[in-house]
Amino acid sequence: MQIQPVDACISALKAERDYDDVIFTSPDGETFNQPMANALSMLENIIILCGHYKGIDYRIREHFVTREISVGDYV
Repeated sequence: MQIQPVDACISALKAERDYDDVIFTSPDGETFNQPMANALSMLENIIILCGHYKGIDYRIREHFVTREISVGDYV
């Protein structure tokens, strides 16, 4: 994902309301589990970015992402 479209999208969304977290799904992130699901369910608004193929531009991680979550381990 390139930074320009993601920046435009997140900026437009944040102009409408506040977000508690901007989450990026990544193998490097904290493993998603039931306690995390419970905590996230209590938040008012979240944005979830899901990279495809090669992932995202590193500047998106630096400027927008507040948390990285891994959706599971491949065993």
